[in-house]
Amino acid sequence: MDIQGKLALVTGAGSGIGRACSIALSARGAEAVVLADLDPAGNAETARMVENGGTSSMAVTVDVSDAAALARLYSDVAHRLGPPDIVLNNAGIVSGAPAWPATSLARLLQVIDINLSAVVVGTRLAVEQMRGRGGTIVNMSSLAAFAPLYEDPVYAAT
Repeated sequence: MDIQGKLALVTGAGSGIGRACSIALSARGAEAVVLADLDPAGNAETARMVENGGTSSMAVTVDVSDAAALARLYSDVAHRLGPPDIVLNNAGIVSGAPAWPATSLARLLQVIDINLSAVVVGTRLAVEQMRGRGGTIVNMSSLAAFAPLYEDPVYAAT
């Protein structure tokens, strides 16, 4: 895929795979990378790394499980930079301690909201902005989807 001069939006960009993908987009010639994460310090560090690669960035603190906040993010990006050419829905969390089945229902619903619902909402928003002009959407998952994860089946399912 030709990334030269493209605008990318990456959720979960403040650490891990999202950070690595943001840096890789910069290294491959993206014009700008929008970094969306709930962790402002991690996001700022990713922004520094992306900009050290010669790519401009826009770090945004956003809770992707909040559909209205995600819609505002897409609207703001479109107004400030234009619609994204590449969207990487990467934000995700594990259920954490205590392990299944003792995990609270509130935490399980939070995992579903971030790992599944945010991907669905983000994909819909991206498609709306890409319709008629094209683009690329990448929805990340985990290898946990392909192997039993007895201590965290909700994470594996999402």
